[in-house]
Amino acid sequence: MVCQGIRRESFSDSLNRRRPAVKLILQSSPIGSSLSREISRVLLVIKGKMSRYLMELYQNNLEYSGDVMSAIVPLMKLLSLTVIGLVLSHPKTQLIPRATFKLLSKLVFALFLPCLIFTELGESITLENFIQWWFIPVNVLVSTLIGCFLGYLVVIICRPPPQLNRFTIIMTAFGNTGNLPLAIVGSVCHTPKNPFGQHCHSRGVAYVSFAQWVAVILVYTFVYHMMEPPLEYYEIVEEGGEKDEPPTNDISRPLLVEAEWPGIEEKETEHSKTPFIARIFKSISSVSQTTLPDVDLSGEGGGNSPRSIRCLAEPRVVRRMRIVAEQTPLQHIMQPPTIASLLAIIIGTVPVLKAFFFGEDAPLSFITDSLEILAGAMVPSVMLILGGMLAEGPNESTLGLRTTVGITVARLLLLPLVGIGIVALADKLNFLVDDDAMYRFVLLMQYTTPSAILLGAIASLRGYAVSEASALLFWQHVFALFSLSFFSLLIPFYFWVLHNPAMEAGILLPLPTSSSPLSHPPPPPSVILTQDELKKIAAYKAVEYVESGMVLGLGTGSTAKHAVDRIGELLKQGQLQNIVGIPTSKKTHEQALSLGIPLSDLDSHPVLDLAIDGADEVDPHLNLVKGRGGSLLREKMVEGACKKFVCIVDESKLVKHVGGSGLAMPVEVVPFCWKFTAKKLQDLFEYAGCVGKLRTFVENSKPFVTDNGNYIVDLYFQKDMGDLKAASDAILQLPGVVEHGMFLDMATTVIVAGELGITVKNK
Repeated sequence: MVCQGIRRESFSDSLNRRRPAVKLILQSSPIGSSLSREISRVLLVIKGKMSRYLMELYQNNLEYSGDVMSAIVPLMKLLSLTVIGLVLSHPKTQLIPRATFKLLSKLVFALFLPCLIFTELGESITLENFIQWWFIPVNVLVSTLIGCFLGYLVVIICRPPPQLNRFTIIMTAFGNTGNLPLAIVGSVCHTPKNPFGQHCHSRGVAYVSFAQWVAVILVYTFVYHMMEPPLEYYEIVEEGGEKDEPPTNDISRPLLVEAEWPGIEEKETEHSKTPFIARIFKSISSVSQTTLPDVDLSGEGGGNSPRSIRCLAEPRVVRRMRIVAEQTPLQHIMQPPTIASLLAIIIGTVPVLKAFFFGEDAPLSFITDSLEILAGAMVPSVMLILGGMLAEGPNESTLGLRTTVGITVARLLLLPLVGIGIVALADKLNFLVDDDAMYRFVLLMQYTTPSAILLGAIASLRGYAVSEASALLFWQHVFALFSLSFFSLLIPFYFWVLHNPAMEAGILLPLPTSSSPLSHPPPPPSVILTQDELKKIAAYKAVEYVESGMVLGLGTGSTAKHAVDRIGELLKQGQLQNIVGIPTSKKTHEQALSLGIPLSDLDSHPVLDLAIDGADEVDPHLNLVKGRGGSLLREKMVEGACKKFVCIVDESKLVKHVGGSGLAMPVEVVPFCWKFTAKKLQDLFEYAGCVGKLRTFVENSKPFVTDNGNYIVDLYFQKDMGDLKAASDAILQLPGVVEHGMFLDMATTVIVAGELGITVKNK
């Protein structure tokens, strides 16, 4: 421990020793002081990121140990459930027979999973969300396309047996987009201190479920045909005459066949285990006609049937494509999970229907509550089934060690790294939902999961590479534990780098972890940020909402000052144009004028596009206390006229209830008989232990006078005042009261800057 402390200090000291040299070189260069300051800032940001990331990564104390564990504990929970399933079903213990696990998989497929999808997706989705989430299914297609390319590279480099080329590509390309991501989301969100907020589970399940419909379509089209037995492979099997198909209910069939989509083997058709596409599209002059089933290329019925007449008019290629499409089992898409997704989308996007099922006062809420109870069994059941599958061990495989390793590395290492780049690019192009970490987490999971267990079922359905699929899935899920653990540490670093307004503010943040910002232990002294630095970070993030041509409400206070400075800076740089500001105080008015921000008032602009201001308190419902700077009346007038009000605070302003900080809740009163008004205010909240005090200047004890010529009476509460709406109405009904500092249901977005980065809370 001592040696590690010395090494860390030496590394930091070496960086500090280089800093004066960098400054000296820049200051002596002819490029100008302004550019030198900018280069210095960029160098410090890069240096600070790397040094602090390494310091956090190798910090060997109790605090960081807890943070590392918090990143992998969700996976450890899932591993524990998997081990339990493995022990229960292991051939040596045989505590639970294989038939029980197959029955459990059917319950998951037909009951638990649909219940989970319906309750969470139906509650979360709206018509607006349906449009906003468009990149989720697109990302499934993108990840599959990139996976196909990586699989093709594996074929070229590793050279698997020729009959397994397409198998190699599809096993690299198609990952688990259903049960495993749902299990990971459930485990991550199991604790209220999860890194994704209060609605972690509902949003995560909704995002994963929203991706499943496109995954199911891929399974029954692209994957189904890619897993078709090759012509040569089919001939060898048939000519040998040794291919024995097990009966449908054969209990000896590997569990992976039914682990994710039970009953799929019952969907077998006459062409399921034949090279149907090759039979249609390739010349069969060299292929023995006795080895392949007859395919009617002219259509059904006699020569005078409507179909045969149509076929005469169709080009040969079009006719073959139509026959393949007719033999594609799209009818099997409507399975219980898919039906649940469809119902959830329909009900969730129709407000009238949604009101019947979701919400505390919904008439049919007892149904959704019952389904939620059943949905709770999904995650443990899935992991127990996975343990049962692993207990069977890997089957013999002709794929070869080199190809098995190649597929595993491509799927579990290379594809996730590419996925981080894809999601980052999509984020920069504004394709993603703003400030939603869970949305990005689910997108990244689509690249990091092992091959879908469902591929084993498809292999069995097509009679193609069944033992190879079983062996490969076994090893992939074993090594997925390590790859998922690695990316559980890498993904938070991605969020920190990509969404770090501190870079623009010239401030360096410590590396975020999966701990909750409110429960995170204090960081080392070298990375502690001042309260003003946190305010600046939040302000710079808020200014990202500003667009050219907007009419802006300019707030008052130490936090809002940073936002106004940033707006003036962007105007000067030309990144913002045609901005009109409406200040909330004389002080802000003077600041804006000095920065060259054009100003107006509410008389000329009664409706504002956006207001940015700070707050003194923020409760869990985004109710605010403002006005400790004395500008509460003008702030409420301006911010009440805005379409969107973005509040910016540091995490010290978060309270459990309004007045919970023990600091002042200001009330603006007329100077006439202010003592009478203060006494009435104090008596009004006597039940909450309220004490009212006139705000005065410390140096001369004279009353503080607002920009409107009024006084401020500060109310201090020892207990929760209760119903805020009733309290607001009671205050405003008192004669002599001008306005109070409670801003109820006004903030649409609250940006909180903390030690671990930025948190955005939306109404």
